[in-house]
Amino acid sequence: MSTYTQTRMPEENPESLADQEVADVIAYMLSVGGKPTGSEELPADAASLSGIVFATKP
Repeated sequence: MSTYTQTRMPEENPESLADQEVADVIAYMLSVGGKPTGSEELPADAASLSGIVFATKP
């Protein structure tokens, strides 16, 4: 999601957000979507973000 977000946001100026700003946008979208917060801030690098897995409820 990080690469997708970085290359498309903001719509009027794609690829203008810094890595930390992209992580902040993703964190906000997850919180609005009702995902629980973690014990650490989302990492700003794409490799770390791509390794995050959300468990589904049984």
